[in-house]
This record gives sequence, structure tokens and C-alpha cells, in this order.
Amino acid sequence: VKADNCVPVPVHFGNSLISSYIKPLDSNMLNIFKPFSSSIRTVVDDQGNVTLPWNNVNTIGNWNYRKAYKLSSATEFTISDVFCGDKIIPENEIISIRANEPVFIPYLRDNVKSVDSEFNKYKDKILWMKDENLDLLLLPQINLVWGDLEPFKGYVLKARVPFDLVYSPNFKSTDLEIRSR
Repeated sequence: VKADNCVPVPVHFGNSLISSYIKPLDSNMLNIFKPFSSSIRTVVDDQGNVTLPWNNVNTIGNWNYRKAYKLSSATEFTISDVFCGDKIIPENEIISIRANEPVFIPYLRDNVKSVDSEFNKYKDKILWMKDENLDLLLLPQINLVWGDLEPFKGYVLKARVPFDLVYSPNFKSTDLEIRSR
């Protein structure tokens, strides 16, 4: 795969939640993270499965683009030449959300969108939603809505009822409306 078919995924020092809008051609978690084993301590999914690339341990299996993953990193770096493959069409993907337990959700769009505009239709189903720093982004009970969703980040969501999450389509330059003054 040519490098121009790849997207770099930034990883922050400490704990972060990552996701990608690209389906990697090689989805094996060890193959994805082994080149960065000197920096990555752990990769964990929301079910407690782990990948320890420095120790060749992988109980997660394969990267699932319908999930986000919590990384613990000793340094800040960029995962390059790994997320190469087909771009996900977010409005065609269904992410099944379980009720009454925290779920790591991916952000499948390739551009920033406000939490309010993307999750407004789900507010009656959600107890809370947090970012990678565990800061509240959405607390419908008191009308708290804060921040933007960003590509490559993951989020933690706790739902009151199970539901299917479907993201809106990616922004296209043809969506711009030019107004004259």
C-alpha cells in the first residue's frame, strides 16, 4: 500500500483513546502496535482484553474499527504507515451500544463535529459521555453538552438503554454555501 493511502494516528503521552476511520489492511493488533512497542505499554478494549506489544501478548485479536482502544504510552508519537486501507463511510456503519456499562466508542468521521450536533438525536438514550481525559462532554440530565468530536479519538459512553449509533456523513467541500454580501 502506498503511503498516500495511509493516515497518521497521533498518540499522546500517558493514557489516550484512539480510533480510526480507516480499515487497516492488516488488522492484527500485534502487527499494528509491535513497531511502537518501545513506546506503548498497553492497549485495552472496553471488555478488558489487552495487547502488550512489547511482550507479544494479544487477547484482543484484530483491530475493530467499530471500537475505540485505550492506549498507555510512555511517549508522544504518531502511528505511521499502519492505518492504510479503505476509508469508512460513517453513515453506513452501525455501532451497537450496550446499556449500563461504559463502552469505548470510535469516531468514524474524518472531520471535527460538535458533540451536540452529532449526539442530539441520542440524548434520551445516553447517561453520560466522556473524552479521553474522562472530562464530561455530554450529561443530558442537566443539559450539559460540551466540545467537539475529533478524528482518531475515542470516547467513553454509558447508555441507559441499548441503541445503534450511526454517525452523520463526512463533510464535503460541496456542503459549503457561499454567500455574497
